[in-house]
Amino acid sequence: MRLSAGLLVLVPALALASPAVRYNEPTLPSSAHGTLEASVEALVAEVAVAQRREPPRPDPRLSRAAADLVRVTPPDGRPSNEVVQAALWLNGILEPPPHLILASMTTGPGGEEAMLAELRTQLPRALSQGRYRRVGVASRPLKDETLVIVALQESGLELDPVARALPANGGTSLRGRLLSPFERPEAMVTGPEGQVTRLQLGGDATRFSGSFRCGPRPGRYQIEVNGFDRFGATVLANFPVYCGVPAPSALPSGGQAPEDKLTDGPGAEAALVKLVNADRARAGLPPLASDARLRDVARAHSADMREHGFVGHVSPSTGSAADRLKRANIGAQLILENVARAYSPAEAERGLMESPGHRANLLNREVTQLGVGVATTTEGVGGARELLVTQLFTRPVEKLDAHSTAALRRRIDELRRGKRLPQLGVDAALDRVAQSTADELARGALKQDRAGEPLERALGTLASHYKSMRSVVAVGAGTDGLVGGMQDALVDGTATTCGIGLAAGKRADDSAAIFAVIVLATRR
Repeated sequence: MRLSAGLLVLVPALALASPAVRYNEPTLPSSAHGTLEASVEALVAEVAVAQRREPPRPDPRLSRAAADLVRVTPPDGRPSNEVVQAALWLNGILEPPPHLILASMTTGPGGEEAMLAELRTQLPRALSQGRYRRVGVASRPLKDETLVIVALQESGLELDPVARALPANGGTSLRGRLLSPFERPEAMVTGPEGQVTRLQLGGDATRFSGSFRCGPRPGRYQIEVNGFDRFGATVLANFPVYCGVPAPSALPSGGQAPEDKLTDGPGAEAALVKLVNADRARAGLPPLASDARLRDVARAHSADMREHGFVGHVSPSTGSAADRLKRANIGAQLILENVARAYSPAEAERGLMESPGHRANLLNREVTQLGVGVATTTEGVGGARELLVTQLFTRPVEKLDAHSTAALRRRIDELRRGKRLPQLGVDAALDRVAQSTADELARGALKQDRAGEPLERALGTLASHYKSMRSVVAVGAGTDGLVGGMQDALVDGTATTCGIGLAAGKRADDSAAIFAVIVLATRR
């Protein structure tokens, strides 16, 4: 994920004259656009052409967002990511925050020329750091100078207009296409209660079509569309839809949190560990153990992103998170990774929690360990120190043995006891059938939807003992979470005996997993 953020500044809620009704509305008029703004846009195009880049096209919506931001930005400060993102949404822009350049122009002769000359020195490096397709410019006169904001916006998709607000139980279509070099579109949504779900999309490698429907609970639903390029998954759109409640018409007010002052690497890492576990505690999840080896891998990846000018999961030099862990001789049953850039730990964590995909990683129930690595850079707005953040979430490889099977059987007994059902009996023959099925699933010799076939083959030899048998399959990162995926079947009151099989293998996406097969049988 590519995040751009700023320090929180205290600003009043700012009402807009006419916030957008829909995202991606192509005809939203611009705010007053003067000769200064036009000169800056022309300079951006000139520098881009000199670099043999496609010039970002002036975007009236982005200029309106920049105008909203310039009104609340103090001369010696910069807008927070929260305020920047809100300004985009209010003006119908659904992409992540743009790269901002803040400049000032002194009042009097020669002021504009000096400001443009300064921008000319900043723009080549700024334009080289992204695939910017749009530019927006706004200015605000102050007592002795004029403050200018230049917003450079990346855009990796085209999406049909989407309403910012829907009636209760309303819905909308999600149709569009990813722009080169992105492929494999996917979409997720976070509901008002914090639950992340995946939206079903049809289409091909770049074009997609799907729909979103409001849930029963009114409030804000955060929709995200991702695509994949050589750096891995990237957030291409992240925007709220308000169901049964009005969409905001003003920028938020904000204040500076104590943790926002922590901008050094080790201090930011420690703060982010606390913030992750605080978010997990609010979701009713256990804390993650901070692991120094994971931290070192994460820290090296953040440094790699800084040195090679990218923010992504797949590095041209070190590969994926799984590759990096393998190189460090760290075994893991489950590996998840978040990457971000921000001006503070708090803004990084807020941005990640606002993203459905990253939020799902942060609140994953199966991970147990965390490593956070931070590298600092001065590439932020006005040369401010910025944090490049990597969060690594893992679950160590679980060794399967007789104790694992016994522990799973105890969990099944506890589940049934809670439902006032009798304990299931043990049968070595059923255990053998379950284990052979789990082994076949784990090595890929048997598909999950055909897991009943070994049971059918064994039915002849066991029919004299049991009048009915059926198998239940669960796949997870560890044995402790397997019962939850099978609990409806395990509370079958007619079952009298069960067989258990456990095997370690890989899912279709090549991720490590534990395969559990439970054979439930009813004695004659």
